Amino acid sequence: MVRGDDGLTGYTFTAVLRALDHWQIDADSITRHRDGVELPLEALDFFIELRTSLGLSEEILPVYLEEISSTLSGTCYKLTKPRLPVAELIDAGFQAIETGMTEDTPASSPTTGGSASASTSICRTPRRPRTR
Repeated sequence: MVRGDDGLTGYTFTAVLRALDHWQIDADSITRHRDGVELPLEALDFFIELRTSLGLSEEILPVYLEEISSTLSGTCYKLTKPRLPVAELIDAGFQAIETGMTEDTPASSPTTGGSASASTSICRTPRRPRTR
């Protein structure tokens, strides 16, 4: 269990530890609890609840939350667009290629173009970027 800074909120999940201490987390296994009550997953709450543990200062936290919001918004937008086959992407313009990209590096990338959480559930239930 990963505990929030308040000691009351906790996150549980199943994961496989990969090379370079990267965790491959099963997104469907993530749960959030406080005082024994299951709570909905909220991406921004995750970072607020663990801001001290993550080293997010009072100055950085609002910027980080804005970046996470932008990442989630950008991913939701991309998931509303039709998927183009590779043969069409070869001759496509920059915007079509960028919109078609839903994966990035195998790490959390809090930028609009770098969401590593390409799951359709992200638009229904905000989740934090996934570390593979």
